[in-house]
Amino acid sequence: MLERIAADEIIRSATSGRTGVLLMLCGADTNSPVELFCKLSAGCVEGVTNLAREVLAASLAEDVGLPVPTPYLVEISPTLSDVVTDRGLASRLGKSSSVGFGSAKVGNQFSVWGSGNRVTEAMLSVALSALVFDAIIENPDRRVFNPNCLVSGERIFLIDHELGFTATAMVVGRRPPWQSGGLNWLDQPDGHIFCKQLKKRDLDLSPLSGIWSGVSDARLEEYRAAIPPEWNAALPAVEEAFDLADADHIKDKARRWRGHLSAVWEGRSENIELHFVLGRPENTSLMPAYVTAKQILEGARFTTEVVDESEVDDFVTTLEDEYRADQRHST
Repeated sequence: MLERIAADEIIRSATSGRTGVLLMLCGADTNSPVELFCKLSAGCVEGVTNLAREVLAASLAEDVGLPVPTPYLVEISPTLSDVVTDRGLASRLGKSSSVGFGSAKVGNQFSVWGSGNRVTEAMLSVALSALVFDAIIENPDRRVFNPNCLVSGERIFLIDHELGFTATAMVVGRRPPWQSGGLNWLDQPDGHIFCKQLKKRDLDLSPLSGIWSGVSDARLEEYRAAIPPEWNAALPAVEEAFDLADADHIKDKARRWRGHLSAVWEGRSENIELHFVLGRPENTSLMPAYVTAKQILEGARFTTEVVDESEVDDFVTTLEDEYRADQRHST
């Protein structure tokens, strides 16, 4: 699905972004050289897992008609770090996978979406599609203060999806997008860049239903197959990306967390108190699995408190009171 292309030259580091993206020249010895922004695994919190999520998101975005820069798998030769004079960059190249994730450089006329930008009638369908896309892949990273959207006139490009597909892996019993309350995060003060403007419009979601229905299970398998062997460590997260809420998965996630905690327990240097917030499933048939998951987490070797999502306000108030009490005692 994605073209593999060899990196020939590092032009410069990107001027912004947390992952230290590099502008590279690739395929210089071909008839179609490409300038692209390459994301290295060593610049990402979860390494190749973040790169794999980029591949999944870019593939899906293209299939549902969203404007994303052309994605590439970028082959990075070990000799490239030998000619880099910046020691920090050379070290990062050496620690990274031999394959990075690349996004074709768009024209210089594009700038970052800002608070002054407005969704025009011509942009309405793509803005709505982008909101739905981010809701479905649970991408929290197209926010007012970090828009990850480039705009020129009435054209936009969506970039940076490394944080998509994470909720299924990180939240036990979380509410998926299609359940009531599962999309509340989009409409927060620092929520999705398009949400508040779209709320004021008369919207027709019916065309999107047909588009998304066209993404078959076979096509999803092709997304998985697009993950290069150099990123095999990301395969469990790739499977999680397409995971759905069912009883076995709820309990499996709780067991995985219990296993992670056991490993941390062995290397602890002090007592740690853990708090888990569980989202109660709306499907009543999943309640036995929810109760089992809660018991699994409560059985961890740490001092553990499991809080139902409906009780989170009281829980936060309790934490604030404890913090204030500690501050008074310390002074």
